[in-house]
Amino acid sequence: MPEVLQNPLIAELKSTLSDAEAKRSDIAGRLGRNHPDYQAAEAEVSTLRARIAQETQKIAASLGSTTQVNLRRESDLQQALEAQKKLVLNLKHKHDEAADLENDVQTAQRDLDAVTQRFALSNLESQAQQTKLVQLTTATEPFEPSSPKLLLNLAAGIILGGILGVAVVLLIERKDPRVREDSDLVQLLGVPILVKISSVNDKKRRYGKSAEPVRALEPSAI
Repeated sequence: MPEVLQNPLIAELKSTLSDAEAKRSDIAGRLGRNHPDYQAAEAEVSTLRARIAQETQKIAASLGSTTQVNLRRESDLQQALEAQKKLVLNLKHKHDEAADLENDVQTAQRDLDAVTQRFALSNLESQAQQTKLVQLTTATEPFEPSSPKLLLNLAAGIILGGILGVAVVLLIERKDPRVREDSDLVQLLGVPILVKISSVNDKKRRYGKSAEPVRALEPSAI
């Protein structure tokens, strides 16, 4: 790992380990592996290697904790970024609403200005003494009245009177129950007529004059 290789303590321990290994090799060549000095050199080499491994583990552990801290910081930064994005979107939405409201206010202000100007102009025109009306032509009295129309009313009266008279006659005729013809009697009684008697002149009989002989009865058409 670059962090382990660049650590000054690890570099110093490795240098000391190299010297100890060289010293051990020298003692092994001169005195043998069973000599106490060789055993001491071997123990020193083992101690240096154990210390190097321990320091390496410490650096790796510190790097792991640093990585965890960095991950937590990255997560916190990501959450903060998302919160800032939401805040920016909310502010943008509010800015758009404010822009719409500002446009509505400007439109209402323009309408108010136009109404105010129109009101002021109308007020000035109402206070002016001169008028803009100009007489083009003079009205003349007609020779004949437009109403009443005598001929039209007379024709309408004659037509309506005739229609009304016919209607009254038909109504009276319908309400009069007298029998005037043979067909009325047949229609009223529902029986056929067998004979019909001629009319008698009562005036001649009243003054003692001889009445005409009664004609024979003639059968009626059935």
